[in-house]
Amino acid sequence: MSVESQIDRCIQCGFCLQSCPTYRLFEAEESSPRGRIARAKDLIAGDVPATPQSLATFAECLGCRACEVACPSGVHYEEILMYGRSELRKVEKPARVPVRLLLHLISHAGGIARMRRLWRSFGRRAIRIARQLPQSSPAVRLLAALPDPAAQALTAEGR
Repeated sequence: MSVESQIDRCIQCGFCLQSCPTYRLFEAEESSPRGRIARAKDLIAGDVPATPQSLATFAECLGCRACEVACPSGVHYEEILMYGRSELRKVEKPARVPVRLLLHLISHAGGIARMRRLWRSFGRRAIRIARQLPQSSPAVRLLAALPDPAAQALTAEGR
Protein backbone atom coordinates (compact mmCIF):
# COMPACT_ATOMS: atom_id res chain seq x y z
CA MET A 1 0.00 0.00 0.00
CA SER A 2 1.20 3.51 -0.74
CA VAL A 3 1.65 6.35 1.70
CA GLU A 4 -1.11 8.27 -0.07
CA SER A 5 -3.57 5.39 0.33
CA GLN A 6 -2.80 5.22 4.06
CA ILE A 7 -3.26 8.97 4.40
CA ASP A 8 -6.62 8.68 2.61
CA ARG A 9 -7.75 5.95 5.03
CA CYS A 10 -7.51 8.33 8.01
CA ILE A 11 -10.95 9.68 8.92
CA GLN A 12 -9.60 12.20 11.47
CA CYS A 13 -11.63 10.62 14.29
CA GLY A 14 -8.95 11.15 16.95
CA PHE A 15 -9.12 7.68 18.49
CA CYS A 16 -5.34 7.51 18.07
CA LEU A 17 -4.67 10.54 20.27
CA GLN A 18 -4.88 8.97 23.71
CA SER A 19 -2.96 5.89 22.62
CA CYS A 20 0.00 8.04 21.49
CA PRO A 21 2.67 8.63 24.15
CA THR A 22 4.07 11.73 22.44
CA TYR A 23 0.62 13.31 22.17
CA ARG A 24 -0.05 12.57 25.84
CA LEU A 25 3.31 14.08 26.78
CA PHE A 26 3.28 17.22 24.61
CA GLU A 27 -0.51 17.65 24.30
CA ALA A 28 -0.10 19.09 20.81
CA GLU A 29 -1.92 18.03 17.64
CA GLU A 30 1.30 18.02 15.61
CA SER A 31 2.73 15.48 18.08
CA SER A 32 -0.07 13.03 17.37
CA PRO A 33 -0.54 10.42 14.65
CA ARG A 34 -3.39 12.50 13.23
CA GLY A 35 -1.13 15.56 13.14
CA ARG A 36 1.69 13.61 11.48
CA ILE A 37 -0.71 12.24 8.88
CA ALA A 38 -1.89 15.79 8.13
CA ARG A 39 1.75 16.92 7.86
CA ALA A 40 2.59 14.07 5.46
CA LYS A 41 -0.45 15.00 3.35
CA ASP A 42 0.67 18.65 3.23
CA LEU A 43 4.23 17.62 2.30
CA ILE A 44 3.06 15.39 -0.55
CA ALA A 45 0.73 18.12 -1.83
CA GLY A 46 3.56 20.66 -1.66
CA ASP A 47 1.65 22.88 0.77
CA VAL A 48 4.48 22.72 3.33
CA PRO A 49 8.19 22.74 2.47
CA ALA A 50 10.30 19.85 3.73
CA THR A 51 12.50 21.40 6.42
CA PRO A 52 13.94 20.00 9.65
CA GLN A 53 11.34 22.05 11.53
CA SER A 54 8.36 20.89 9.47
CA LEU A 55 9.49 17.25 9.76
CA ALA A 56 10.54 17.29 13.44
CA THR A 57 7.32 15.58 14.47
CA PHE A 58 8.42 12.41 12.66
CA ALA A 59 11.62 12.35 14.71
CA GLU A 60 9.76 12.54 18.02
CA CYS A 61 7.43 9.62 17.19
CA LEU A 62 8.45 6.47 19.05
CA GLY A 63 7.16 4.13 16.36
CA CYS A 64 5.29 2.10 18.98
CA ARG A 65 2.26 1.88 16.64
CA ALA A 66 -0.23 1.97 19.50
CA CYS A 67 -2.22 4.26 17.21
CA GLU A 68 -2.72 1.42 14.73
CA VAL A 69 -4.49 -0.65 17.36
CA ALA A 70 -6.79 2.27 18.21
CA CYS A 71 -7.56 3.18 14.59
CA PRO A 72 -11.03 2.08 13.39
CA SER A 73 -10.03 2.73 9.74
CA GLY A 74 -7.04 0.41 9.84
CA VAL A 75 -4.44 3.04 8.90
CA HIS A 76 -1.01 1.44 8.64
CA TYR A 77 0.73 4.34 10.35
CA GLU A 78 4.17 2.77 10.00
CA GLU A 79 4.19 3.56 6.25
CA ILE A 80 3.45 7.23 6.93
CA LEU A 81 6.12 7.32 9.64
CA MET A 82 8.70 5.79 7.29
CA TYR A 83 7.83 8.38 4.65
CA GLY A 84 8.25 11.24 7.13
CA ARG A 85 11.54 9.91 8.45
CA SER A 86 12.94 9.38 4.95
CA GLU A 87 12.03 12.98 4.08
CA LEU A 88 13.64 14.16 7.31
CA ARG A 89 16.87 12.33 6.49
CA LYS A 90 17.00 14.19 3.16
CA VAL A 91 16.97 17.65 4.78
CA GLU A 92 18.64 17.12 8.13
CA LYS A 93 22.34 17.60 8.73
CA PRO A 94 24.22 14.33 9.40
CA ALA A 95 23.80 13.12 12.97
CA ARG A 96 26.38 11.59 15.24
CA VAL A 97 27.13 7.90 14.60
CA PRO A 98 24.91 6.39 17.38
CA VAL A 99 21.98 8.54 16.30
CA ARG A 100 22.51 7.64 12.64
CA LEU A 101 22.60 3.95 13.56
CA LEU A 102 19.34 4.22 15.49
CA LEU A 103 17.70 6.19 12.66
CA HIS A 104 18.89 3.58 10.18
CA LEU A 105 17.39 0.79 12.29
CA ILE A 106 14.02 2.49 12.70
CA SER A 107 13.85 3.66 9.09
CA HIS A 108 13.37 0.13 7.79
CA ALA A 109 10.42 -2.10 8.60
CA GLY A 110 12.67 -5.00 9.63
CA GLY A 111 14.58 -2.70 11.96
CA ILE A 112 11.40 -1.56 13.61
CA ALA A 113 10.35 -5.18 14.13
CA ARG A 114 13.70 -5.93 15.80
CA MET A 115 13.42 -2.82 17.96
CA ARG A 116 9.84 -3.78 18.88
CA ARG A 117 10.96 -7.25 20.01
CA LEU A 118 13.74 -5.68 22.08
CA TRP A 119 11.27 -3.20 23.57
CA ARG A 120 8.84 -5.97 24.48
CA SER A 121 11.67 -7.79 26.25
CA PHE A 122 13.06 -4.84 28.22
CA GLY A 123 10.48 -2.08 27.97
CA ARG A 124 8.42 -2.97 31.02
CA ARG A 125 11.50 -2.73 33.24
CA ALA A 126 12.56 0.58 31.66
CA ILE A 127 9.08 2.08 32.13
CA ARG A 128 8.92 0.94 35.76
CA ILE A 129 12.29 2.55 36.48
CA ALA A 130 11.31 5.77 34.67
CA ARG A 131 8.12 6.04 36.71
CA GLN A 132 10.16 5.92 39.92
CA LEU A 133 12.65 8.60 38.79
CA PRO A 134 12.10 12.34 39.20
CA GLN A 135 10.23 13.57 36.11
CA SER A 136 12.77 16.32 35.43
CA SER A 137 13.82 15.49 31.86
CA PRO A 138 11.57 15.15 28.78
CA ALA A 139 13.09 11.73 28.02
CA VAL A 140 12.14 10.36 31.46
CA ARG A 141 8.64 11.86 31.21
CA LEU A 142 8.19 10.33 27.75
CA LEU A 143 9.38 6.91 28.89
CA ALA A 144 7.12 7.05 31.95
CA ALA A 145 4.12 7.94 29.72
CA LEU A 146 4.52 4.89 27.49
CA PRO A 147 1.94 2.10 27.63
CA ASP A 148 2.96 -1.32 28.90
CA PRO A 149 4.69 -3.13 26.00
CA ALA A 150 3.31 -6.51 27.05
CA ALA A 151 -0.26 -5.21 26.85
CA GLN A 152 0.43 -3.75 23.41
CA ALA A 153 1.83 -7.07 22.22
CA LEU A 154 -1.31 -8.91 23.30
CA THR A 155 -3.57 -6.33 21.67
CA ALA A 156 -1.63 -6.28 18.39
CA GLU A 157 -1.52 -10.07 18.19
CA GLY A 158 -5.25 -10.30 18.85
CA ARG A 159 -6.07 -8.39 15.64
